[in-house]
Amino acid sequence: MELLTYLGGRLLGKKCIATILGLLGLCCPLSLWAEKLDTTFVLDMVIDTTPCYYTKYDNKGNIMSYGRHVFSDYFRINTGYVTNEKGERIDTLTYVCDKVTKQWNARAIYGSGDQVYFYSNGMLKTIKREAPTYISVVDHEDYVNFSSNGLPDEEVYSLHSHDGGANFSIQSTKTRYDTHGNILKRTSSSSSYHQGGSEWSNGKSSSEHSYKNEYDERGNLVASTLTYEYTYTDGDEDRYSSDYQGTSQTTTTTITKEEYLYDAENRRVKTVRYDFKNREFVLRDSTVYSYGHALHAGEACLLSISVNGNPVDSFSPDKYHYDLPNVGGGDLKYITPYGSAVEESYNDQTNTLSVTVKGSDGHVNTYTFTLKKVESFMTALRPDSILSIDFSPEKYQYDELENFYIYYFNFYQLDNRDNYFSIMSDDTLKNGEKSARIHFDVSKDARATYSYDTQNGIFTITVTGSDIIKNPGNKHTYTFKTKKIEKAYISSLRYDEKEFEGFSPDVYDYEMPADATLYKASDSYFEVETYPESLDIRKRYSSSTHTMYITLRTMYVYNGTADTVAVYQFHFKPDLHRVYDEKGNSFSKMLEEFSEDVFEYELAGKYYPGRLKYYKGDSMDDNINIDESFDEQTNTLTVSVSFKNDSTMVTNYRFHFPEGSEEIIPPSLYISANRDISMHSIHVDSTEFELIGFFYSDYCQYEVTDGIFMRKSYDESTNVWTIVVTDNFKVSETEYHIHFKHPFFSSLTIKGEPLETFSEDTYYYRFDMEYDSSTVSYELPDDVDATESFNNTTNTLTICLTPRKTHGTVEYKFHFHPVDGVDDFLGDQVSLYATDRTICIDGATAPIYVYNILGTLVGTGQGEEIRIPVPQAGVYVVRSGAKAAKVVVKRHIE
Repeated sequence: MELLTYLGGRLLGKKCIATILGLLGLCCPLSLWAEKLDTTFVLDMVIDTTPCYYTKYDNKGNIMSYGRHVFSDYFRINTGYVTNEKGERIDTLTYVCDKVTKQWNARAIYGSGDQVYFYSNGMLKTIKREAPTYISVVDHEDYVNFSSNGLPDEEVYSLHSHDGGANFSIQSTKTRYDTHGNILKRTSSSSSYHQGGSEWSNGKSSSEHSYKNEYDERGNLVASTLTYEYTYTDGDEDRYSSDYQGTSQTTTTTITKEEYLYDAENRRVKTVRYDFKNREFVLRDSTVYSYGHALHAGEACLLSISVNGNPVDSFSPDKYHYDLPNVGGGDLKYITPYGSAVEESYNDQTNTLSVTVKGSDGHVNTYTFTLKKVESFMTALRPDSILSIDFSPEKYQYDELENFYIYYFNFYQLDNRDNYFSIMSDDTLKNGEKSARIHFDVSKDARATYSYDTQNGIFTITVTGSDIIKNPGNKHTYTFKTKKIEKAYISSLRYDEKEFEGFSPDVYDYEMPADATLYKASDSYFEVETYPESLDIRKRYSSSTHTMYITLRTMYVYNGTADTVAVYQFHFKPDLHRVYDEKGNSFSKMLEEFSEDVFEYELAGKYYPGRLKYYKGDSMDDNINIDESFDEQTNTLTVSVSFKNDSTMVTNYRFHFPEGSEEIIPPSLYISANRDISMHSIHVDSTEFELIGFFYSDYCQYEVTDGIFMRKSYDESTNVWTIVVTDNFKVSETEYHIHFKHPFFSSLTIKGEPLETFSEDTYYYRFDMEYDSSTVSYELPDDVDATESFNNTTNTLTICLTPRKTHGTVEYKFHFHPVDGVDDFLGDQVSLYATDRTICIDGATAPIYVYNILGTLVGTGQGEEIRIPVPQAGVYVVRSGAKAAKVVVKRHIE
C-alpha cells in the first residue's frame, strides 16, 4: 500500500505560490503554497513515501546486495526565492524529485547565523554551517552541497583530512545538466598531499564524465552511456629511493551503459548496467526495485554468500553447509532478508562458522561454513646482535631484555617487510652498538599490535588472526620484561648552538631570553639530549600559546602513539623581525643595525607619521599586533608589539628622533590625452575634476609630482576615472575623480528636420544625401564654442565643440554621400551583400557595425561570416575599423 505524508514548515517572507505540473510525465501535479500568517509563512507539501526496496544481481543472476533505496540520485526541479517587504531575498526553496521512486523532496533552508534548518524526506533537521561559503546537507550516506544562498552548487570545492592532517586532499567538481535535470558532463580534479617526516609530497588526478542520455515519450531517462576518462599524475613520494624516475602520467578511458525500465505508474522497476569490451556492450549487473514491501521479507534464509566480493557459485538458499578450506572468516560475507534475525557462533576447534537465520514466521535455518584455520602466533624472534633469546612460539613470557630499554616498535602488515622492535641500554650492547633490533615474524594472515606498561617496564606484543571478528579468541600475547624508566628528563639542552642558560633537568617551564626571537621559534634551534637515550623526542611550536613544547615519550612507534613521560615548555615573547626606514622615499631600505633583541635606536632624520614600516616574520602576521605612540616632548616613537590572543605580553622598541619635524609636501597630479581631447599636461587642481571628451585607456595618461601613485580605476557607468596618490612618505592618500563630460547641441537639424537619434555618446553619423552649407544647422549653449570643417574628399563635416570653462574638445562627424547599391570600401578580401532584409559580410577581420541613414546603430557582429538582419528596406552604412561601405536593402516582394 502506498503512503502519503504531509510536510509542513515555516518560512519568513511574502506570499509565494509555486505549482509544478507533469514534469517528467508525472501522473499527478505537485503544488506548494505559502499563506501569510502575521510575519511567517507555512509551506505545505504532500509527498509519496512508499518504501522502495532493491535487489542487485551480477551477470550470472547471483544476488550481490539487497536493501532499501536511499535518495542518492536527485533530479533538480526548481528553485524559488522568498523576499521580505523591501524586496530583499531572505530564503531559497529547492524542490527535488528522486529519480527511482519519483518521490518528492522539499529542501527549504531558512534561518541565519550558524544554525541552518531544512527539510529532508519529510523530516525537519538542523545543521551547522561547515564553512562560510557553503554547507553540506547529509542525507543517509550521500550529500547535496548548497552554497550560502541556498542554491545547489555547480562548482563544489571540498577538503578531506586524514591521519591528523598528515594526509589530505583538495577536490574540485564542476557539473552541467541537460533540460531534464540529468548530468551531461562532470569534471573533477583532485590534489593529494602526504607528509613523510618533514617533507611533503603530492599527486594529482583529474576525471571527466560525459553522458549520452536517451528519453521516452514520457520524459523518462531510458538509457545513459557514460564515457569516463581518468588521468593520474604520480607524486614524488618515492623521490628518495634509488630508482625514483620522477613524475609520470597515466590516462585511462572507460565506457559503460545503463538501461532503465519503468512501470505504468512511471516508477523505475529495473536498472541494467553494461561494460564496453571488445567493441560491444557486455552485461555487468542489474538492479530490480519493488515498492510497498521487500521481496523475501522475513524469510529464514540467506539470499547470497560471497568471498572477497565474489559470489560462491555453489550457493543455494536450500543448501545449508559449505566447505571453504581457503577462506578466512573475515573474507566471508552474506545477505539476509529484511525482518529476519541472525546469530553467529564460531567453533575454533573445527574452524566452523554457524549462521542461524530466524524468520518472522518462526522458521529457523542454520548455515555452517568450514573455513581455513588461521594462526595467530609469533613464529620467529631474531636479534641482530649477539644477544641470545630462548624463543618458542608457545612461550609467551621473556626476561632476556630486563637490562634494556624499549626504543622503537615497527610492524609492516603488507609486502612481507621487516618487522622489529629496537632496544637500548645505559651501557653499550655486547656488539658495541648503542641500540639493536630484534626482528620477529608472525603467522600468515596475522597482525601485531603493542602495549607498554611504563610503571613495570612490561612490553607486550599481541598477535591476532585475520578472522578475529568471527573468532574473538584467535590471538596470543607475548610479554617482554624490560628496564623500566625510573625518571625521564632532558640531560642537555642547547639553543641556537649555545648552551641554554639557566636550564635544569627538573624545571619544566622557561621564559625565552631576549635574543630568542620568534624568527628562531623552530625545532631546528633546539638541540636535545635525554636520559635515558632511548626516549622519543617530539618538538612542536604552538602559535596560539607562543610556546615550544618538547615532549619526551617512552619510545617511537611507527604510525602509533606512546606514553608521555615529561613535557618541557619554552615561552617566546612578541618581537619584530625587520624594520624599514622610508625616509626620503627610499622604500624598502632596511633600518641599519636593527635586531629583534635590541630595543633602543637613535635615528638621524626627522620624525613624521608612517616613516617606519615593520615586518613581523614568517607566518607571524596573523598573530601579532603593532601599536605606535609618539612623545613630542622627547621625540621618541614607541612601537609596542603584542600577541593578538595575549595582550599582556608586550615588547617595546623605542626610536629616538632629533628635534623638529619634516615638511610633508602634498602630491600634485597632472593628466594628459591626445585623442579627441586637445589638451596636454593639465594640472588637476581639485579632487572632483571635469574633462571634456572620452576616456581611452591607451591615450589618457597621468603624472604625479612630490608623491607616489597608488592605484587607478575607471567606472564605465559613470564615466569617472579615479586616480589615488599619496605623499612621498605614504602618510595620507588623495583620491581624484576625473569626470568625462560631453558638450552637446541645444538643437540639431538635418535638412530642417531634428536629428532625433542624436546622442552625446555617438560622435559619428552617416546620411544618404548631398551636403551643402544649409544641410546642418544647430544651436549651442552659451558657454560652448564650435568650429566647423568640411572634407570634400570624404564628404565629411566635422564640428568641434569646446566649452569655455572646461578643458578639452570633442568632435562630431557627419558623413554625407548618396548611396547606389553597394559602395564597398571595406577591402578587397571582404564580401558585402544584402538578401532577405539581411546584410551579409564575409571575410571581415574586425568587428562590424551597421547604421541606418540617421546614424543609429542597428546591429553588430564579428567573425568570418556575419549575418545582421535589419528592420526595414533602405540604405545602411557598414563600418569595420577605419573603413566603411554603403549597402541598399531592397523591399522584399513575395
